Amino acid sequence: MDKFCIANWKMQLTIKESCQLAKELRERIDFFDQPKVVICPTATALSEVAQVIGNSSIKLGAQNMSWLERGSLTGEVSALTLQEVGAEYVILGHSERRNYLREDSMMIKDKLLLALRLGLRPVLCVGEKEEERLAGATQQVIVEQLESVWPAQQTDKIIVAYEPVWAIGTGQTVSLEQAEEVAALIKNNKGADLPVLYGGSVQPDNIGAFAQSDKLAGVLVGGASLQADSFVKIINAFI
Repeated sequence: MDKFCIANWKMQLTIKESCQLAKELRERIDFFDQPKVVICPTATALSEVAQVIGNSSIKLGAQNMSWLERGSLTGEVSALTLQEVGAEYVILGHSERRNYLREDSMMIKDKLLLALRLGLRPVLCVGEKEEERLAGATQQVIVEQLESVWPAQQTDKIIVAYEPVWAIGTGQTVSLEQAEEVAALIKNNKGADLPVLYGGSVQPDNIGAFAQSDKLAGVLVGGASLQADSFVKIINAFI
């Protein structure tokens, strides 16, 4: 089973900073075959970061894309453009976009279907809020998020990232047992071979158990991927 370390740089780095970090990572991990390393800079940095990583083992991903291939959508980024700059992966349904930008399941499904049609590999984020967890609704929320966007045709291209909303950027993580329980739920619902990642305050000091799990296919990393040293430590945990 392939393992993934996917870096979501969010809106934290300038183009210059993104290129410098990509350069450092290429110098230190270009020879890695496993885990598969994907870096996702802001849209404005994609083209220049693509040139930095070139034909190395590091893959390029985007943090978002439009639900339409073309159109009068000021400020949106087309999947065609992502392809043109060399992106192979795209993060969809992240809780920050669901909560702050009001993306709903219909929009996320349209993005997912378009990404699949154009050959981009979607990293679909699912996860419960703290009040949903406390109410014992985690499983219901996860299943609803999956069912509301999943394509009718079978596909092996989707990666699912379980990111409990209450853990993102807080320093809190779920236990390995909790993460594996949700991974099992997702796989039972959508296929045993589906890659399921964990995300939510992943750090070098808590990566060990997640990296060694045979039920998780890797991690989606936020803040800890913004420094080469910490991200490389996370990657090394999978080797």
